[in-house]
Amino acid sequence: MKEVNMYYSGYIKEQYCFEDENGKRYCFKKANNSLVYEYDLRNNTYVGTLFKVRYFVVSVGDKDELILSDLTFPKRDLVMKQAR
Repeated sequence: MKEVNMYYSGYIKEQYCFEDENGKRYCFKKANNSLVYEYDLRNNTYVGTLFKVRYFVVSVGDKDELILSDLTFPKRDLVMKQAR
């Protein structure tokens, strides 16, 4: 399992998208259902919010698929992404 701090970008093209602190985007087609409802990920409630994201990488044919496993708020105070 991998763990990275990332900002939630939103539910885009049926994927849960996040961006790390370097601007790299991670999109998850699959997610733990409890996270989808607990954090209301299909709405914009947490867009721009920093999460500690835990996920798995699974090889499917010649591609890697990311599976969102867990979300928590980092130990520091809740941080909202600055407007660019």
